[in-house]
Amino acid sequence: MRLIIDGKEFYANISPDKEGYVVTVGKKKLNVRRRGQHYIINNKKHTARLYNREDNTYNVSIDQDNYSVELAKEEPEMITEIRAPMNGVVMSIDTKAGQEAKKGKTLLSIMSMKMENEIKADRRCKILEVKAKPKQKVAKGDILITLEPENEK
Repeated sequence: MRLIIDGKEFYANISPDKEGYVVTVGKKKLNVRRRGQHYIINNKKHTARLYNREDNTYNVSIDQDNYSVELAKEEPEMITEIRAPMNGVVMSIDTKAGQEAKKGKTLLSIMSMKMENEIKADRRCKILEVKAKPKQKVAKGDILITLEPENEK
């Protein structure tokens, strides 16, 4: 998602994990957990409050620091993730980081319940990272590939 914080633009990705969320902003990853009135961010306790000012604009208070945050309109160039649609085993990986893929290209396949399921690109994209490995067990929701959509030509 695209955020504007105190007038500066940031791109963030928020992914649920077993204990809370992983928030990625650029190359920085934050593990965020809620504990009562507090948030634990990378193992450090913070007091945070969120006040909705108007549509898509918020005042955010973290400890004693205040920020104006706007949830900006999504852009098609956002980095996205392909996640495992079910529990299974990665059978094959048909792409690698840096490659471009056309819509419909098989990126990898997962065996689940004795059926092989192909995961295909849903649009033209560039593969940024392949996190899965052949014969790796995956759980539903695990990140398999990160990609960057390209503008259709």
